[in-house]
Amino acid sequence: MNQIKKIRLLSEKTDVGLLVSGSAASKNLLFTGDELEALPGSVKQLFSVYDDHEQKESRHIEEGTGIPMSDLLEQAGADEADEVKIRSVDGFESVVSELHSRRYYFPGLMEGDETGREVREPLVSFYKNGKKAKFYPHPTIMFGQQGLEDKNKDFFAKGARYLQAGNRDRAFWVKGDRLACSRYFGVDQIFALNEEGEDAVPLLEITAVEGDSGGCLTPETAAAAAEERYVAPGVRLGPYFWEEELGISPLPETGFFVVSGSGDETPLDPKAENYLFFTGKDLKTVGFFDGEQIVEDFAGVRAGEIRPADRPKEIRVPSEKTEGDFYIRVIQNEKETACYYYNLEELQREYADLLTEEDYLYYNHNMNQGKGGMRRVTGRGFPVTGLLNLLPEIPNPEFIESGALLFQIFTNDAYKEKLAADGNELGVYRFILAYEQDQRTETGMEKGDTSAWADEELCFAPIHGNTPFRIYCGKSSANPAVYKNVEGMKVILL
Repeated sequence: MNQIKKIRLLSEKTDVGLLVSGSAASKNLLFTGDELEALPGSVKQLFSVYDDHEQKESRHIEEGTGIPMSDLLEQAGADEADEVKIRSVDGFESVVSELHSRRYYFPGLMEGDETGREVREPLVSFYKNGKKAKFYPHPTIMFGQQGLEDKNKDFFAKGARYLQAGNRDRAFWVKGDRLACSRYFGVDQIFALNEEGEDAVPLLEITAVEGDSGGCLTPETAAAAAEERYVAPGVRLGPYFWEEELGISPLPETGFFVVSGSGDETPLDPKAENYLFFTGKDLKTVGFFDGEQIVEDFAGVRAGEIRPADRPKEIRVPSEKTEGDFYIRVIQNEKETACYYYNLEELQREYADLLTEEDYLYYNHNMNQGKGGMRRVTGRGFPVTGLLNLLPEIPNPEFIESGALLFQIFTNDAYKEKLAADGNELGVYRFILAYEQDQRTETGMEKGDTSAWADEELCFAPIHGNTPFRIYCGKSSANPAVYKNVEGMKVILL
């Protein structure tokens, strides 16, 4: 059992080109942009691409140049994974399931002809039609079609930075009454916490020695043990982490503690030079380093006092039994144990105490005649966590915050059915079931806008679509910041 004896901060920095992680991977892989394109096995392939988003149908052929995604998954020991989640540099997210099912290139896509089809594996592509891909050196991940009518453009991820196979690798948590809600961070999230960003990640030289199984090194045994030095990426937890990500401002100097896996606590100064680092070469777990103390079995940070879990519990369920405008299905042990149906009228009448307004700002690449732009939406509706906390199956808010459930949102048009996430995202990103909205676009009025960008007053209008609801959340890209035509959600209790 190797134990870390010393950590030294190097002057060099690195960038996160692509991180392959997840519970299906036996080891995580981190590539810089240069390392990615230098990988052997590059191929050039044609893809048939069908897009039918926002009632703008297009069918065309694209050429990609790069490496098969299966090469990366095999290298990570995740070749059996049946689903991957991709997150891009602009916040776009895509979930692709049934990886082992056949996907094809259809040369006759534009004519509706499936003859001459060729099998296509997902491709990590650095070039599109001979030119550098958008967000180069971050690749575009391209997928074939399962059939002529498969809208595969929905899954293309431009500027891919994170590729997750299976569930998220948990890294650490932050809990306490100085937070609006407890936070749980995955390995795939920690580089975004770095003070200098994902393109200037610090490097740490780690000196490890062979210790006993009890994890204790005396000065004598440490001096005699064989040393191993290696360089690992780190994350500096600076003002951005504490004030922007956690929302603790002004930032006090006391009341913070580093918590180990065994529950031991040591004081933490949030204004000091604090770093996270990977404790092993498999990049699966992280430790904590503040220039002096090294905590290898790092569990998390206590920020203030831990809230009691046995807070009063109110149960409130809708009266409808068979149908409604929005449903919540509860899954336990792979079986549906309850389904709750909500009508808009009943929500406005019986859940008025939950009614709130939330402001969201996100990037939409379809606006401004395809050039992209920023959209601001103020949604009026009901917090998803508020509705869940009133169900008898949810014991307390910490149950959701801790990620003890997964959720999946369903839309009437089936566009985003495959997007799924940990339950703790519901509070962190302020998911709201909105029935009215004020919508405005920075680059000029767009379809559906109710106000101009500079208007001081909010102009709310009812949600128009196949259903009376949209779900908004505080993510930075339209996919997945907004779910149109929402009809329900599935909650899976772990």
